[in-house]
Formats: sequence, structure tokens, C-alpha cells
Amino acid sequence: ERLKERGYTTAAFVSAFPAGPRFGLDRGFDLFDAEFLKQPAEEIVSPSGAVSTGKNQRSASETTDLALDWLATAEEPYFLWLHYFDPHDPLLMPPGLRLHPPPRDARDYLARVYDVELNYMDGHIGLVMKALEESGQGDRSVVAVVADHGEGLGDHGNWTHGFLYQEQLRVPMILRLPGDPGGRKVESTVRSIDLAPTLLELAGIEAGDRREIEGLSLTPLLTEARVFEHRVAYADALDRYNNCAADNVCDSRPDRLYSIVDFPWKYIHHEGGLGHELYNLLDDPGETSNLIASRDGVRRRMLAILSRRIRDTAPETHAPMPEEDMKRLRALGYVE
Repeated sequence: ERLKERGYTTAAFVSAFPAGPRFGLDRGFDLFDAEFLKQPAEEIVSPSGAVSTGKNQRSASETTDLALDWLATAEEPYFLWLHYFDPHDPLLMPPGLRLHPPPRDARDYLARVYDVELNYMDGHIGLVMKALEESGQGDRSVVAVVADHGEGLGDHGNWTHGFLYQEQLRVPMILRLPGDPGGRKVESTVRSIDLAPTLLELAGIEAGDRREIEGLSLTPLLTEARVFEHRVAYADALDRYNNCAADNVCDSRPDRLYSIVDFPWKYIHHEGGLGHELYNLLDDPGETSNLIASRDGVRRRMLAILSRRIRDTAPETHAPMPEEDMKRLRALGYVE
């Protein structure tokens, strides 16, 4: 919306229902392509509970082809959002899996499928980058690649996502700037909410015009790789606490999870009373030693930070979601 106000041509090509227009994500886009969302919800989930996602999602190849066609005639300046969904679940298999079937063991199967889907998606990101370079737009383009979450794959006994451990929260964020040789790694804590103000600043939009944005621009960290800028990182998982083993036997209990990272400390709060957690990520990056019982002072400080964060950013009250949308989200495993 901010970029469209400044004369940018805006387009989005999304690959799954959770990123679709039903949630207002199409606001500000001249073109928002989600044409695969034509299947009625009752065709996605059968009366027996079996799921057939159908056009609930589409593969990277379909999304990339549409985006490349758009890029060939796009008027500059433009903002393009490409949303890929392949690594989210094993329901849409990349072509490579037909040539190299995954192992039968459930644990190896999930890890193998995840790797293949990541590589498949990565290859299509490469096709977009190649198109930018060949058209001469690469030297004028800012490119950001970011994930929304990782996957458990057995860590902490979880095989999907919905927990707040680092294997699910510490996701890639890659920024490519015009004329910048790259190759630097920022050591400071950065957050997904910092991406929007970063892109706006790189587009020349002044701080005063970046209204109502919670994140902080990352541009101070892009020139000096080891500059430290203190930021507290928040995450939540508000739909459920769902611990699924590799054989798809699930132990599902109501809970709302909240976490805060004030490095090196990380606190996970279980609203359902299942036992809060405290970790020192510097000494224990794998989050194997819960210090909640021995570091009460740190626990209280982290809980205070978390409480302020939740209080200051409480969401507005919205109307109930239509049942058809709820069915589609259930089909993807987002809600029960």
C-alpha cells in the first residue's frame, strides 16, 4: 500500500490459501493472483475427514511461470511479492520425487521430502533471479528472501510446526542490494517485522512516512556486518499445541504459546499451563536445558518484557471468520 501510493506497480503471486485475499493481503496490489482458489471448501475436506487440498495450493513452477510472464512487461518501479508453499507439507510432491522416491521410514521420509521441496523451490527462485539479470533489472532491484517458519522434523519431538523452538523460529532472511557484493552475515538479532521498514527505506521513503510500522529498518546493519543493534524478538503460536509423532499419532492439547528472545535469553510462555520454559541460547542453542526453575529473576524480567509486548500490540477485534475459510485452514492444518 505504501509503495503503491508512491507510484509503484504492485503485483503478488501466492501459492496457498493462507496467503490469499480472504485475509486482506491483496490490499494495495494492482494484481493479486490466487486463481487456484476455485475449489469449494466441501471438496477439500470429505465427510470422513480425509483431506484433498486440490487447488488449495499450487506448486512453485506454476507460480514462477506466472511471475516471469508478468516481469517481462512490468512497468518500473514495481514491487513484486512471490509466495512459495512447497516446503510447507508433503501434499504436493516435486517432480524429482517421482525419479527418486523417498525412504519408507516415516522419519527419513519427512526429512527427505522437506529437502527435495526446499531444493525445488530454491531452483524456481533461481529462475526469477536469472530473469532479472538477463533483463538488466538485476542491477536496479532489491531482492529479499525470507521464510515464515521452519519445520520440526523430530527436534523436540515435533514433526511439523506450531512450536516456538529455534528450529522453527530461526529462519533465513537474505537481502540482495543493487551494486553490493554481498557475502556478509549480520550477527545481531533481526526479525521478520523488520523487513517492511527496511524495504521502504531502501525505496527512499522517509521514516515519517513509514507510519504504524512496528519493526525497525535493518539498513544500519547492511553496511557493517558486525554492528550490534539490540532488538527483542517476539513470536506466538495461538491456535494449538499439537505434538505429532512420525507415525501421525498426535497428542493435541489446548494451549497458546508466546516467546520472547532478549539474547542470549529466551522465554516460552504456555498459557495453557503446560510448563513455561527458559533457555540460554548462547550456552544451549539446541534448547535442551530448561532453566525456568533456577533463574527466577531472569524469568520475571523476560515475562515482563513479553507482557509489555502483548499489551502494546493487542490486535483489533475482528468479525468471526467465515466457516468456509475455517474449513480450508483446517485442510492445511492451521486450526482444528
